[in-house]
Amino acid sequence: MSEEEVIPIPKSFTNRFPDLSEDKANKYWKRYLRVLAKHTMKPYVTLSSKRISFPYKKARDDCSSFRYYGARKSIWSEFGEGAGFIQLITKGSNLTKKNSEIIIKDTRHLQHALDVQDKEEIYNLFYSDCDDNTECDVVSIDHSSLTHYIR
Repeated sequence: MSEEEVIPIPKSFTNRFPDLSEDKANKYWKRYLRVLAKHTMKPYVTLSSKRISFPYKKARDDCSSFRYYGARKSIWSEFGEGAGFIQLITKGSNLTKKNSEIIIKDTRHLQHALDVQDKEEIYNLFYSDCDDNTECDVVSIDHSSLTHYIR
């Protein structure tokens, strides 16, 4: 099964841009899914809360834009801000210094990222802030014990 079959491009996008080649539409859709996974995977996996902080402006900027008949279109906006994968709970603001909060409604984009992304890219998502010279030991963890410890 190819990547496109797992999560097909929304019909609303292909209907709005009928003259866009299939290759470009797939490229933009993959970029959108990759950015969405980049900003939701780590908080979703590491936090026990349903609400997670989400950088809307950063996601929009990371998705970039494309030109369609001379007009610049935002990939983030054209696919829909979250495209049903996430739901905005509170909108953040630079003035109030509050972050946007979302709930992840559909985890298919996370599974897609795990299936198609390079393992090093996923590793860097979680451990990019660690120094390469940091020594570490591999330890097996009993999930039940860890859950009880956290509680």
